[in-house]
Amino acid sequence: MVGGVKASNRPDFNTIRDAQLATLEKRMRELSADFPDIKWCGHGDLSPDKNGNGIIEPFEHIKACPCFDVIPWARERGLPVADIKGNWKTVVLEPDSAPVLEGPDTRTAYLQRLLMRGGYVLGPFDGVLGRKTAAAIRAFQLASGLAETGKLDAATVARLRAVFELKTAA
Repeated sequence: MVGGVKASNRPDFNTIRDAQLATLEKRMRELSADFPDIKWCGHGDLSPDKNGNGIIEPFEHIKACPCFDVIPWARERGLPVADIKGNWKTVVLEPDSAPVLEGPDTRTAYLQRLLMRGGYVLGPFDGVLGRKTAAAIRAFQLASGLAETGKLDAATVARLRAVFELKTAA
């Protein structure tokens, strides 16, 4: 699918017409019937996992097209999707653009790495502040004498960074 970029060269889902999406979905259904093992994904989902954490994160995408995340879009329509690790959330790129989907929060993934470095077990570094990450944060907060909120508030982030960030010699 070609398109999805404004004159400013910024991704914008609004540039894709409803008729294009309907045609895309129809063709995907036809191909799914012809090839029962097919699994759908977008170009960005096939980017290399540069940091080796098992998740294709937005900063690792080598292609932005088709300007929307195919996996959640296809899943919502009952189409078979590729099992590519990632969690998508709605974000707005610019005030006049339609919401698009973006991968995991890289800041949260970084802070998860710091928690793990400190011995707090939380599962994968997936950039999602889920149940396991919140429990690890509460444990860290308890050990650090901070309010046990399970959230990455300013005091918790500052303490995490002070304790577990690797310092390099100047």
